[in-house]
Amino acid sequence: MRLNLDELPWPVNVLTFNRAIDGMQPGDIIMATIADAHVVDNLKRILGSLPDLFFDVVQKKRGYHIQVIRK
Repeated sequence: MRLNLDELPWPVNVLTFNRAIDGMQPGDIIMATIADAHVVDNLKRILGSLPDLFFDVVQKKRGYHIQVIRK
């Protein structure tokens, strides 16, 4: 699943991301893009608190890419 969170205002972007994570099954992958570093920090805190998820954040020229995999 791909999520473009760039065009959504805070907190809608965080809520949309959380909804997508809640619907994940084992082996599912989410690729999200977001420009706001503060929102990325919030998402990293959320993801770090969930032991059944693996995630990686990569900074790009126009923001960040977050990949999430449900174990």
